[in-house]
Amino acid sequence: MRQIALLILLGITALNLCAEPVEAYYRQPTLNETLLVFAAEGDLWKVDVDGGTASRLTTHLEVESHPALSPDGEFVAFSASYEGPSEIYIMSSGGGLPRRLTFDAANGRVAGWHPDGRLLYRTQKFSTLPNHQLVAIDLETLEQVVLPLAQASDGSFDAQT
Repeated sequence: MRQIALLILLGITALNLCAEPVEAYYRQPTLNETLLVFAAEGDLWKVDVDGGTASRLTTHLEVESHPALSPDGEFVAFSASYEGPSEIYIMSSGGGLPRRLTFDAANGRVAGWHPDGRLLYRTQKFSTLPNHQLVAIDLETLEQVVLPLAQASDGSFDAQT
């Protein structure tokens, strides 16, 4: 049911991006109780879950993708290739300057959040094969912990983990 509501909300948001309907891709949605963030036109956009006009969170010439709202809705993490290979960044969900979290040079991509507040991302940095591994990174210390899963690129935790 929530997925259907999300698809409807994305459709409504797409219509509100400009006065005239535009064919475009609205991808990689992430939402909480009040906010929807998605990727479109190489940038990240946000809109209230009740609808309205979407506004840009990012405007850099490089592509921002794979957003993930923090459980409390305070931050949005995303992947971007501002300085070469894709790295992991975080910014306020209200907007502002992003902060770079990784320096792996290994095509990182945001995967989600751990219930304890760490960010999950995939990287090839720790792999001995040309595969990805999931890593949890502490936002304050930038300590990285490789999850004990071989060749994992996506995952999530339930509240009891």
